[in-house]
Amino acid sequence: MQVVKHKGQTIKLDKFLTNVYPNISYSYIQKLLRLKDIKVNNKRVNKIIEVNDGDEVVIYADEQKLSGKILTPNIVFEDDNIIVVDKPSGIETTSEKYNDLLLSVNTYLNDKGQSAAACHRLDRNTRGLVVFAKTNEVYGELTTAFKNRTIDKYYLALVYGKPSKSQEMLKAFLFKDAKKSKVLISDTKKPHYEPIETWYKVVKSEGDTSLLEVKLITGKTHQIRAHLAHVGLPLVGDGKYGKNSANKSLRADGQALVAYKIKFNFVPSQKLYYLNNQVVSLKNVKL
Repeated sequence: MQVVKHKGQTIKLDKFLTNVYPNISYSYIQKLLRLKDIKVNNKRVNKIIEVNDGDEVVIYADEQKLSGKILTPNIVFEDDNIIVVDKPSGIETTSEKYNDLLLSVNTYLNDKGQSAAACHRLDRNTRGLVVFAKTNEVYGELTTAFKNRTIDKYYLALVYGKPSKSQEMLKAFLFKDAKKSKVLISDTKKPHYEPIETWYKVVKSEGDTSLLEVKLITGKTHQIRAHLAHVGLPLVGDGKYGKNSANKSLRADGQALVAYKIKFNFVPSQKLYYLNNQVVSLKNVKL
């Protein structure tokens, strides 16, 4: 979200935006209006209006997208078929409204006469590895593999508390409340709740916190964050499922969760079989 104030003579909204953001396109302004992602004096607008001296304009888009700046992707692995990128916290994997990782990757690949599609996603506030496919055939193999959980995804999570076991397979049930953009966890089956499984291993414990390696067995929205919080191990820096008093005392800046490792599993009949058992990981991750 960006907040700007107009100073000067009355001006059309599109002209005002191009004055503030010289690289913004007219089509993008129209998209923002269509999505009602612009407010003038706290009222959403869906058409070009006049902006007067002192008017406050709020734009629900990130500064990179408005300024035309495109993030340079941090490439961890690349070959003729796939590209694996370290997504920073704070950007979407794919998005209509924001400068996203997909745009970053395709801007890089376009210079090579290539393009790619994201085969899975990470939450906006989660850093880590995202896999992109360079061809339709590879995209089909990868999306099926992620859907069927035949590709292993590992995370590092810094949590408050010390687990009673050095490693454990957690099982519960999850309900996604779309209206509240939040999930609920239950130990028992309830209507509309789906089964989830989350494995963890303690890497180390220090003071009031523990570093866990986490593997998703199922892959539901906010599963790691909500499931760990449910068993008394909330993520450091998590404002939604975490412990706010502890976050403040540690001055935690963002949730301490990184998708740090992927292990590929394919069969001989698949195009990507040459990647079977290969591990791609981030090094020296600090949480």
